[in-house]
Amino acid sequence: MAEIDRQKPRRLWRVIFALSLAMNVAVVGVVAGLGAREKGRGVSPRGFDMALGPVGRALSGEDRRAIGEALRRDLAVSRGGRAQSRAMVDEMVAVLRSAPFDAGALAEVVAGASARSERVQSAARAALVLRISQMSDADRLALADRLEQGQGRGR
Repeated sequence: MAEIDRQKPRRLWRVIFALSLAMNVAVVGVVAGLGAREKGRGVSPRGFDMALGPVGRALSGEDRRAIGEALRRDLAVSRGGRAQSRAMVDEMVAVLRSAPFDAGALAEVVAGASARSERVQSAARAALVLRISQMSDADRLALADRLEQGQGRGR
């Protein structure tokens, strides 16, 4: 009986770590996908809608493209890109398949994904603030209007 009680929390932590890693890998995938997009296609990067929430949806396509370009130029974000994402997934698979399972190794993989995700989010926030600070008063007011109008969507 004591053995069964001891195994349940371990399984719960595995699920929590796996879900956390999946979320972080998704964020890294969005950024990697943005980096792989063709330049000048006229389509705004959709990944910023998720990364920047309602503000990202309220930005014009030109503003989203400018933020995307800033992120692609940011070495802290672009360094490694897809190769780093693939390596992280490979490492996760190896840890999950290891016997005996090493929760500490999994925690390290998840922590690495979280750190990368935080770097990407921090760079996206900085690029957003810089872009908005460079807008004219009229452009900022138009953004505020679009943001306000966007609050009513989905209700």
